[in-house]
Amino acid sequence: MSDTGLLTMTSRTPQELILHLDEADNRFLGAIAENYVAQHFAAREKSLLCWRSDSKSGGQAEIDFVLQEGMDVIPVEVKAGARAASRSLSVFVNEI
Repeated sequence: MSDTGLLTMTSRTPQELILHLDEADNRFLGAIAENYVAQHFAAREKSLLCWRSDSKSGGQAEIDFVLQEGMDVIPVEVKAGARAASRSLSVFVNEI
């Protein structure tokens, strides 16, 4: 959605749940964070590309946004909570 505020209002999700910072209980917070970043990239006319790969171990890796600036490829992982580690980012760097 092009407006994060409208996303939260149209979702009919209680405000208390949106503001609750416990990652285990609030998966919607990640969607809000990704929508916020997508909204800003789109406003700056950046292409909204993502990357996914099925790893050999059976898991799936994904990068939320992949930007290209000239010859540089920039992976962008969006995290809403305190856990900032990204296994997908390591897979992306190793495969690309």
